[in-house]
Formats: sequence, structure tokens, C-alpha cells
Amino acid sequence: MVKKKGGREINPADAFRKTQRAKEIARNKKERKFQRDAFALKAQPDQIRDELADVLDKEQDGQVLSQTLRLKKRALQSAYDAALKKKKVSSCYRLHSFTCEPSLQLSLVFCGL
Repeated sequence: MVKKKGGREINPADAFRKTQRAKEIARNKKERKFQRDAFALKAQPDQIRDELADVLDKEQDGQVLSQTLRLKKRALQSAYDAALKKKKVSSCYRLHSFTCEPSLQLSLVFCGL
């Protein structure tokens, strides 16, 4: 049996589950940090693309990506997609004024979003 703080013994399976849960929490915390950092740059898709290109270059060089870089890559890809979508929406808004007829407002729906 594995001893816990305070001298109490716990089941080895419970100890294993506890360590796995701690690892999962740490991974989720890291992933949330990458998501926050990437989405803070949503207004700057060029900068996101550059960071994503660095990670993709490492991957294409045959280097095995660590867990951290895989999480960063996933966060940057989703942020880049969101930035492009935001840019596309803003260009649609510039093309079609909301002061126009409802038929033009309806065309925003079919703008490919």
C-alpha cells in the first residue's frame, strides 16, 4: 500500500488514478494558457501564421513534437481559423451596409459563413 500524507495508506490503483488526474489537470491548464495567448492575437492573423509556421517547420524537419508543442499547434490553428473567419466577416460587413434593404442584409447570410 502507498502511504499518503498523515500516515494513511491508499490503494495503489487510487494512487495511480490520482497521479493521472494531476497530469490531466496540468495538461488542461497548459492548453487553456495556449488558447488564451493565441486568441489574444486574433486581430493579428499574420503573427499567428508566423508562430504556426515555426511549429509546422519543426514538425516537417522530422522532429517529434512534444505534448506542449502539439497543444500549441492545435491552439494556433484554431485561433488562425477564427482570425480568418473574423476577417471575412468584417469584409462582408464593409461590402454590405446595414442601412440598406433587408435583402442585402440577407445576402450576409449567404456570404459563406
